[in-house]
Amino acid sequence: VCKSCGAEVVADPQTVALVCPYCGSNIVLSDKIDGELTPDGIIPFAITPKKLPEAVRSFYKGKKLLPKSFFSDSSIGTVQGIYVPFWLYDSDPTGEMVFTGSRDRTYRDGDYVVTEHQNYELHRKVTMSFRDIPTDASERMEDALMDSLEPYDFSALKSFNTDFLAGYVADRWDKNAKEMKARTDRRVYNSAVTIALDRATAGYSDVRTNLKSHLDLSHSSARFVLLPVYVFDIKWNGETYSFAVNGQTGKVVGTLPEDKALAQKYFWKWWAIGTAAVMAASWLLFLR
Repeated sequence: VCKSCGAEVVADPQTVALVCPYCGSNIVLSDKIDGELTPDGIIPFAITPKKLPEAVRSFYKGKKLLPKSFFSDSSIGTVQGIYVPFWLYDSDPTGEMVFTGSRDRTYRDGDYVVTEHQNYELHRKVTMSFRDIPTDASERMEDALMDSLEPYDFSALKSFNTDFLAGYVADRWDKNAKEMKARTDRRVYNSAVTIALDRATAGYSDVRTNLKSHLDLSHSSARFVLLPVYVFDIKWNGETYSFAVNGQTGKVVGTLPEDKALAQKYFWKWWAIGTAAVMAASWLLFLR
């Protein structure tokens, strides 16, 4: 019940803060964020709603296949600022990764040019530390969309205070840290392989991962934080396009329409350029 106007407002179980649709007052459901449910930190909104049109225009900029009428005829719907629940993981993977590698050496031996090809098995001991890996903890938010909003500057994390929620919607997590660990572990594993591969390639012409690789990902911990996100729709030509904005940095993510006629024009243009380049290269080889 809104304390300002007395209206009864219905919210889903994960909502911890909202704006009364009748009088515009802030409603914070404190009982839903008490004790263990209290966030360990919050990044306040740094981008105001007034700056969103500028951020969206910057997102449009340079999109050559965007229909020209999209700039003038599109309209932004209701903008909703949401504090989205995230788990922030720290992970310290250890273990061993095994790669296969090869190295070529070419040298002259009398009248012959010899190419020597050597194969290796590369063993790498792995000890790494990853800090503040964000994983959204809301069923309502699309994982890929939330991942695309990164990075956040976690040095700006503040101690949680309900005053930050004023004027915004806020959700409580509905996917616990244990449930989300597998998704985070996959991200840590892929990053660790990429880093180890980069280290392993020194001096080798070809390096591949080997299925013998093993990482212990049990050493991890998680904190519950709220991160600022704007969500809104843009309507154009009878279609609705959904967008999200990082409320700290102003980074915009979303799907834009494509001018199919212009896309086809560019395709044939670059096809012609590519064909001409191949023919020119072939002609030079023929002259030699």
